[in-house]
Amino acid sequence: MSVVLESTHDKNFNVSDGQSLQLEQLQEVITLINTVSIAKSQRFQYMVWLREISIILDCKKVGTPLYSKIIHSMLTIAKLLCDWPLIIFIQKNLIKTHQKKSLLEKFFDALLLGEAYFQLGLFNLSMQVLESQLLYDPKNTKLYHCRHAVMEKLQKPRISEQGRGGNNEIYLTPLQAYHLESFSWQYSQSVMELCNLCDFRCDDEWLGWFDDMQQEMSRTLFAVVHREWGIIGCVSLQVFDGIGFFYYWLGEDFQACGFGPKAVNLLLDYGYCTMEMNCCYAKVYQHNIPSHKAIKKLGFEMLPFSALPPYENEVFYYLGNKRTNSVLFMELRRLLRYMDSALDILPNQCFNKNKPA
Repeated sequence: MSVVLESTHDKNFNVSDGQSLQLEQLQEVITLINTVSIAKSQRFQYMVWLREISIILDCKKVGTPLYSKIIHSMLTIAKLLCDWPLIIFIQKNLIKTHQKKSLLEKFFDALLLGEAYFQLGLFNLSMQVLESQLLYDPKNTKLYHCRHAVMEKLQKPRISEQGRGGNNEIYLTPLQAYHLESFSWQYSQSVMELCNLCDFRCDDEWLGWFDDMQQEMSRTLFAVVHREWGIIGCVSLQVFDGIGFFYYWLGEDFQACGFGPKAVNLLLDYGYCTMEMNCCYAKVYQHNIPSHKAIKKLGFEMLPFSALPPYENEVFYYLGNKRTNSVLFMELRRLLRYMDSALDILPNQCFNKNKPA
């Protein structure tokens, strides 16, 4: 993918480093960051460090040209990293709150702030920013074009940001082609191997896959959004005649944090309320122990069926009303055929052998 870059420097920045740095030193460090490539494995480290710098700048409450240069450099890095929550913080807090009017006019970017909200699926907030800016700049055609794009999104049904238990930390927004860069930062070889997903060798392959997914009327595809860290993964749900099948994945930096079950609960709520889903199935690789634990916490039960070779390492789960194994077997088999899956299953009375922990 286009944002997969190899780092060309060896310095590791600790979060605590920022506390003792003066503005001049901050500018030197951030300028250095802007001259190097950032690898996927380093992204989260940079995101944490930039947030620490943001807190320092927020406390200083300065409005000098050097401060503005640092802000500009931070925005450049944040956009490269698809760190949309940080862009929102900088635009709303560090610029609008602390800058002199002349500097505010120079560095406040309504288009960038509108894009950040748009990328995160916060279309109402994006619209507010753009319409407010149009009052001051009514002849700006870019603002009008962006406003039109946001309006199209607002006219479509949206998934609720509330999940079971009133959780607000995680929400879902429909995955779109413009999420390519955010998707790419999270997607990795380990994710592909654990979840048996596609290997995208270039942007065009991803866009082709996305177009194919959009053609499947039974499928709903969402980006998983964390309010502080932005897009952290993806969830998918297919429903045939009330029978659902889902999968999800999260970026390596956000695994084993409890975000997966929260995202899946939101997805299941959407399936029950919007897609008339009555029950749901899922499959997990036998060696993917974290996913087995997560799916059991969601209330799914392991099924006594196994996949025929070469897919015998797949384990199947079910969530729904209690029914006999024979009924579940026939229903799952029918579902796999609906999905045009290469998998076929058979009952396995000795399934407890090699049962995951």
